[in-house]
Amino acid sequence: MMEDTLSKTAQANKLLLEFWSDFQPHSVQEFRDYLKKNNIVTVGSTHISSAVYTAKHQGVLERVDRGSYQAGINFQKDGAVPLKKKDGIQFVLQQTKRVLSIPISIMDLSPKEREFIPRLQELYQECERMLEELERDKDENEVSEERDR
Repeated sequence: MMEDTLSKTAQANKLLLEFWSDFQPHSVQEFRDYLKKNNIVTVGSTHISSAVYTAKHQGVLERVDRGSYQAGINFQKDGAVPLKKKDGIQFVLQQTKRVLSIPISIMDLSPKEREFIPRLQELYQECERMLEELERDKDENEVSEERDR
């Protein structure tokens, strides 16, 4: 039973690093919503609280307001980027997609900056396509590995 809890807390830690990797302030509730939106129901409230508490004490997250945190001074030092090459690529694509999904106020942009918007949208869609392709490859590999046993 203890192992199960540890793995869920570890999973919450990994997801926390993904979620706050845009270095923007977010509330713990936004993190919970993000998990719900991505159908990550295995990570419960206790695991989330534990991960946030630990991250705060390790300087991985810093408190900016009540229930709101952003990436802290030790954020990068934490093992945020997976070591396996394919996981690393997937991680970078997820981060890129996440950062590209941050809303931009068009009113504040110069005409030159506005020209980038369609290209940024294309980049977001390309990240999505590449992530889907990686998922498909992973699923196919898992199926063929099961067949080989």
